[in-house]
Amino acid sequence: MGENLFGNRNDILMKKYIRFYFLFLILIFALSIFIINLGNRFSKEIDEKMRNITTSVINGNINSEEVYVKYNSDIIVKNISVYRKSGEILSIPSMEISINWIKSIIFRRMFVRNIKFIQPDMKLFMEGNRLNIVNLFTKKNGEISNAANDTIASNSGFKSGVDILIDKMEIKNGKLSLVINNFRKKYDNINISVNMKVEKDNLILNLKKFKVNSDSLRVRADKGKLEISKSDMRITDITLKSNKVDLNFIGDVDLNKSIFNFTSWGEGDLSFVNYFIPNPIPLQGKCSFSLKGKVYNGKYRIEGKVVSNYTDYDIYGFTGLRGNLLIANDTLSFHNLVGYYKHSKISARGYFAFNNPEFFCNIHSDSLFLSDIYSKGSTGRNRLNLTITYKDNKKTTYLSGSLTPSKYRKLFKLSMSISTDSLSIDTFLISDSSLHVLSSGYYLYKRNYVNLNLKLNDFNLETVGYLVGDSMIGEISGLFNIEGNLKNPNISSDLNFRKLKYKEYSANYINIKGNINSLFRLPKGNLHINGTNVAMNGKNIDIFNIDGKEVKNIFFIDGSLKSDMGKLDFLCDLLIQSKDRGVIGIDSLSGKIFDSGFFATNKVRINYSEDSITVRGIGINLLTGGEIKGNLVMIHNALKGILKVSQLDLIAMRRIIPEYDISGITDMEINFDGWYRYPEIAVKVNSDSLSLNKVPLTKFMCDFNYTKNKIILDNLHFYIKNNYSWLKGFIDFKSIPYGKLQFSLNDIPFNLIPNNDFLELNSGFINLKGSVNGTVKNPNFDFAGNADNISFKIPNYGIDIKKMIFNIMGKGSEVIVSNILAGTKNYGYFKGNGIISYSNGELKNYKLNAEINDFNIRYYDLLNGTISGTAFINGNRTMVDINSNLNIYNTDISISFREPPVFSGGNGGGKSNFTTNFNVSITTGNNVWFRNEDMEVEIGGNVNVRNYGKNIFINGTVSTRRGFYYYLDRAFNIKEGTIQFTNTSDFNPLLSIRSETKISHMNRENEHYEREDITVHLDATGNAKNPEISLYSTPPKSIISILSLLNVNLTPDELTKFNVLGASISEKILNYYIRTKIINNIQKKLGIDIFDIETSLLSQNKYARINVGKYLANNFFVSYSHDIFSQSQDEFRIDYYFKNGINLFGERDYTGKFNFGVGLIYRY
Repeated sequence: MGENLFGNRNDILMKKYIRFYFLFLILIFALSIFIINLGNRFSKEIDEKMRNITTSVINGNINSEEVYVKYNSDIIVKNISVYRKSGEILSIPSMEISINWIKSIIFRRMFVRNIKFIQPDMKLFMEGNRLNIVNLFTKKNGEISNAANDTIASNSGFKSGVDILIDKMEIKNGKLSLVINNFRKKYDNINISVNMKVEKDNLILNLKKFKVNSDSLRVRADKGKLEISKSDMRITDITLKSNKVDLNFIGDVDLNKSIFNFTSWGEGDLSFVNYFIPNPIPLQGKCSFSLKGKVYNGKYRIEGKVVSNYTDYDIYGFTGLRGNLLIANDTLSFHNLVGYYKHSKISARGYFAFNNPEFFCNIHSDSLFLSDIYSKGSTGRNRLNLTITYKDNKKTTYLSGSLTPSKYRKLFKLSMSISTDSLSIDTFLISDSSLHVLSSGYYLYKRNYVNLNLKLNDFNLETVGYLVGDSMIGEISGLFNIEGNLKNPNISSDLNFRKLKYKEYSANYINIKGNINSLFRLPKGNLHINGTNVAMNGKNIDIFNIDGKEVKNIFFIDGSLKSDMGKLDFLCDLLIQSKDRGVIGIDSLSGKIFDSGFFATNKVRINYSEDSITVRGIGINLLTGGEIKGNLVMIHNALKGILKVSQLDLIAMRRIIPEYDISGITDMEINFDGWYRYPEIAVKVNSDSLSLNKVPLTKFMCDFNYTKNKIILDNLHFYIKNNYSWLKGFIDFKSIPYGKLQFSLNDIPFNLIPNNDFLELNSGFINLKGSVNGTVKNPNFDFAGNADNISFKIPNYGIDIKKMIFNIMGKGSEVIVSNILAGTKNYGYFKGNGIISYSNGELKNYKLNAEINDFNIRYYDLLNGTISGTAFINGNRTMVDINSNLNIYNTDISISFREPPVFSGGNGGGKSNFTTNFNVSITTGNNVWFRNEDMEVEIGGNVNVRNYGKNIFINGTVSTRRGFYYYLDRAFNIKEGTIQFTNTSDFNPLLSIRSETKISHMNRENEHYEREDITVHLDATGNAKNPEISLYSTPPKSIISILSLLNVNLTPDELTKFNVLGASISEKILNYYIRTKIINNIQKKLGIDIFDIETSLLSQNKYARINVGKYLANNFFVSYSHDIFSQSQDEFRIDYYFKNGINLFGERDYTGKFNFGVGLIYRY
């Protein structure tokens, strides 16, 4: 019973399972039928949509190989191909459509969630008026490019036949994104995303989130919308921003009429252009632009303006560039294009035609600076007009233009053409009123063949100098021709150079006629060169003549020259065995060099090849005495040889080393061995009659060896007046030069040192024993010595040392100079001690303390006198401190207030980092005179001179003891005064001076003339350059009367009464000339302090007075006056001045009376 119970249960369950499976199968079948029907309906809808697209848009066919449904109900379409008449334009290996089935079932229409195009490959072609947007920019339907590698269509200047390989494209929820792996074969990995929305029959693309990202370009849209309907497309307020450019764009397209209007403006980087052309150009800079265009049935017109503050194309940078562009009828034209290249203003206009490519450009400038184009160009303004034309049908570029320099009024013209295989020059001339240069010729690229003819007619080289910005003078006339293969052409000329001058080269006349190949390559043909007054680096050749002539394989050269160094005549022959092998024979050689005649004793043979040179049979006799013999051999850069010089008279060395007076007879042997660039040279010199600057050096012997990095001085010794001296050691020139020198120099005269413009050595000698070793940076001194009986002059500073002695010692890194004592001819002296130390090859520091007594100095024309005092100098390689206390006396100081010398120094100028600091206190003693055009005055007082930075400051006050102040060509006797320096760098002290002068005037009273003596007082105060002058007189006179008396010694009434104004002015001019040109010179020649002439030749009582004055001692002054026309007595006066302002005087006046008195000056 139990078994039956369980058995019934199992049967019941089995029946339920069978019923469930059956119902499930029915559901699956029904669902499959629904899906198939839905798929068929979807397929029909897809087919219908595709047919609409292919017929209305693509104008082609769409095929697919396989359609199936994936397990997740997505539909897969394999190998979709889109064809047109020209062939396949789109290939999609796989397309996956993701459908929202529930929504599709509910609303009974398909809802697509996502469509993926896997690795679609798109090819764009120019065909018809459909689909391809490139077709908007062509006006005729022509050939169709099927090749993916085509870059230029035959009927347009725009790119076509471009492959676009899209790696993945996805449409999801109205948003489109795709990755383009290759676009125009140039830009990789371009990611594009945009929001899409379909409203009825309109497709709306919202660009607010539009992005394009590639490896080198990033673009995003801040705003904008594209709305596409059946009949038109509108582009609304698009703003694009990228890492290169910001762009605003507005436009609309009428699809039925194929009309496209747009407006665009923006700014950005000019290199953005390279994203739209196949071959990038080196264009940089920022610009702003505006474009307005219309495209209609293949015709288009685009106008634009471009402004750029800076544009750089390759190495040429432009600023302020602006211009207009026009693209119409397959032609891009530009006009009003103006900009600056550096300092030159340039304008341009032209066009480029895309079909049957043709390019035209005219460049113009009225202010072209050649220095902007190349560094050596001139800085003057030039006028340029250049036209460039390229015609594709002839594959030729034509250039023609002119350049007119404003300075030389010459016109440069050039006309040439450049094709694919040749360059032709039609004309190139430089002319003013006549033709100076004419050139014609051509160059064939493939054959490397050139033919150039140049004709010159009195061509002025100053024109070339102007173009290259260099000084060049002279004229060229003649013919020049190059013809043949450029590697080895025939070069011939018949050129005459006249009055040539360039840098250190000059020539009065040079003629080069014949085959110039002889100067550069294998000699051939005939060559003749001659010239007169040719100078090179200061060496002048008065006349030279060289004739070359080829006879079979031998080239004979006959030449002669004469110069300030001497003369030379030679005859040689060159046997040409091959390009790199030959024999040179010097048949005869004679002449005179440095006042020493010579001649070759035998024929010299020089054999040369590619790797060897052999010179044998060298033999030269000198007419002044001496013989040179030897041989030289160089094989594979190895040099070996010997030169022996016997009984050489060194008198010829005077012209080579004019600073030294050299004489004597010497023997010399020179051996060469080793690599020719750094040979080992061993030299031995022996002489028993050597004289240097008239100092005999007997038993002179020197042996030294030179290698690449080392000089070894084995032995150098000589005698001077039985005093033996020697020197030996070595110097190693490695990375850090190192050496060691040992020496014993006994009674070496200073006469061995030649005099120069700064120093004149007369006598003296030095003894020095010891050594110097170590590196240049760290020398080690170990020597001691002394100098005695030194006599020298330093003319520029008026220093004349009659005798000087000192001791010198070197120890470690220091050189100590002690017990310096120098005496002058007036028994003045200088004594002191100093020390100099080195560290790391540089001057570490130095110290000098000195005592000076009665030392005569002169500093140009500013100062000449005697000083005493002390000086302390302490410095190093970057600075020096000078502190000094000086007394000056018996000194003349001549410094102008009006045009003072530039008192600046201290830190020097330029880039020097050396600093000079000084602080000098000066006390003026007796007989210190300060002179210039305003005054001659003896001064006394104290001043301080110091520097701060580059400026020199003077501070202090000096009083005027005596002298004269000049005003209106009159010498006013200074009674008292001060000159105050106010611690400024400008030499413009403050003056406070009281002075006076006397005027003798003849007054007419009661038909008689009586003499009136007038004392005119002058006070000068304020700045020395522009002082304030105050005039008054005793007895009192008006300012007009005082000025009239000072100038012409007449009162204003007399000038009016006698009507002698014009004549008095003439007399004044004569008087001024006498005073300024004659009297001052007489005063200086005679050495007197006052020499003056007073005249009055116009009044009835004529007189001419001569005044003479002289300080016989520091405080003792004598004056004398004589009137030529008057019968009055001569005047005579003696003054003696005391330091306290009191003076005693005695005089005889013009009446013959004698007077004595006491004068008192009160200074406050």
